[in-house]
Amino acid sequence: MEERITPNANILENLFNLYNMQLFDFSLETPTFIINNSKTIIGNFRYEYIGQNDNSIVIEISGRYRYTMYQLLSILIHEMLHYYLSAVYHLNTANHDKIFMDMADKLNESNDFHITPTIDLTDYERIKSKSSMNKLCDWLFG
Repeated sequence: MEERITPNANILENLFNLYNMQLFDFSLETPTFIINNSKTIIGNFRYEYIGQNDNSIVIEISGRYRYTMYQLLSILIHEMLHYYLSAVYHLNTANHDKIFMDMADKLNESNDFHITPTIDLTDYERIKSKSSMNKLCDWLFG
């Protein structure tokens, strides 16, 4: 059974830096990484132009799941592709248009990723929340 990872900002930043170099020739500035609590939105990219030389770049990954490295990389590269097409080519790829899917297909073929417009959560390991009684026991007995 493949080891699973609970994502955090450090892991995401390290993977981002590696793949920014390998796939995007260092063309992307390091974004802010946020671990959210979403059940259904596993990855999200936001690029908001605020003014000249001022923008907000965010990549969010759901912390409700433990990912295989393959799953986590596919999600991160998916969001990096949105970032790349937005920042470098000023394209809105929110609908996963033909340009997005053509680039995703090339990355999938050459790097064995699984970048798709949507994610089937069937094979994802959801982190089970503790019951109130377990939380109380943890708090009382450390």
